[in-house]
Amino acid sequence: MTITAPKFHITIDDPRWQSHRLGLEKLCTQAITHTWEMIGKKKSPPIFVSITFTNDKTIKKINAQTRGKNKPTNILSFQNFESVSDLPQLKTPVPVGDLILSYETIFTEADADHKHVKHHLIHLLIHGFLHLFGYDHMNDVDAKIMESLEIKLLKGLGISNPYL
Repeated sequence: MTITAPKFHITIDDPRWQSHRLGLEKLCTQAITHTWEMIGKKKSPPIFVSITFTNDKTIKKINAQTRGKNKPTNILSFQNFESVSDLPQLKTPVPVGDLILSYETIFTEADADHKHVKHHLIHLLIHGFLHLFGYDHMNDVDAKIMESLEIKLLKGLGISNPYL
């Protein structure tokens, strides 16, 4: 079995996402596929990711309910497995988790950091997708590992280091 391109389902529950003509499906394909090609293993099963594009009000509610943080955030990741090695060997796509992204927070961050919103969005999709497989930044060592991988993945897509 070789690495199969990830499948995903996109839900857009805030119409402002569509008004910018960002090409969300293309951005998701680019970010998720590129990352999976890097972290997936030769014998990885096909995978499925659910991606929801929402707003601060919705993500704040989810963040409060699931993480006890009563504030909006740019992305939330909900993993179904601890690592790539934990994936069951199936021929049908394995649902690996959910990514939820907030419109206002992402656009505000991109503007404040003088980043192109597409580049910021790709970075967050990569970041969130890595969380689905156990990558984290809760301590300095893990943060360095995750950030280094993000920088490498972004460079492969022609996007500069977001941590500078």
